[in-house]
This record gives sequence, structure tokens and C-alpha cells, in this order.
Amino acid sequence: MAQATHQTTLAAIKNYPDAVGYNDEAIQQSINDTWQQVLADQLPDSVSERGHRLLVLHDLLMHSIASSGGVASGSTKDYTQTNFDWSDHDPYLIDYNRLVSQFGQGKWSIDVF
Repeated sequence: MAQATHQTTLAAIKNYPDAVGYNDEAIQQSINDTWQQVLADQLPDSVSERGHRLLVLHDLLMHSIASSGGVASGSTKDYTQTNFDWSDHDPYLIDYNRLVSQFGQGKWSIDVF
């Protein structure tokens, strides 16, 4: 099997709401870092851009969760906030897993925290 060559792009990622709040440099770093996992999972070119995009969005989502301190809920005098824990319900990771299972030749091994 030939190695995948179709990476996602900064422009593609910036179209997603989960990329809001990240500067271009941080998104590009995530693009660079996650590409190695796509290669390791041996996704074919026909789905490599989609898989890479899903993995970058998963990475950004996990950074957002981590930066919130992992707090599921919190309150102050007049304000209460509850955050949904995406760690077991990350739609990007679920779709990426599905692609790896269906098309990849690698073994899925990324843990969610």
C-alpha cells in the first residue's frame, strides 16, 4: 500500500467551530503533529484528508477540554456552568476510529486522556 499524501489544510480546519479561538500557528502545529498518526494507521489517499481533518479536530477538542481544567461544572455567586464531558463521546474520534477500522491497515492506539 502506498503511503497517504492527502493532508488536511489550515483553511479546511478553520471552517469548523471547534477551531475558533485557536491561532493559525496552533492549528498548523496540530496538523503537523497528527499527520504521523494518519500515516501510522495507514489510511489510503481516498480517505486520508478526511481522516486527518477528523484527527486534527479531535486534537483541538481535547486541548479545549484540557484547558478548561477538566471541570465538568462550576459555579460562583450568581452563575453556574456545566460542561459536557466529550472524552467518551467525541464525534471526531468516533468517525476517525470508523475510518481506521474500515480502511486502515494500522492498529488504532490513541487513548483519550
